[in-house]
Amino acid sequence: NFGGEVASIVGETIEDVIFVRTLPGLAMTMVFGNLYYAFMGARLGSKEDRAPGSTCALPYGVNTPAAFAFLFGVIGPGFSAAAGACNNLPMTT
Repeated sequence: NFGGEVASIVGETIEDVIFVRTLPGLAMTMVFGNLYYAFMGARLGSKEDRAPGSTCALPYGVNTPAAFAFLFGVIGPGFSAAAGACNNLPMTT
């Protein structure tokens, strides 16, 4: 079954991209980004002679508006173009 084979290949590829590449990369950027921002906050506090704990840093995280812009502005049109090309393939069930 051609459709089943394509679905299994695409499914494995998507799982590989999400769970093997994206999530570990996101976890590493979250850890190192927050550590760097904490370092910058502590450095600013010592530079301005503030009491420990009286400065804070903006939490580093996933930028949700930019994620939606990327999803609907880049991924969505790309998916639609690829799906449109696949509509002409002969599929049997």
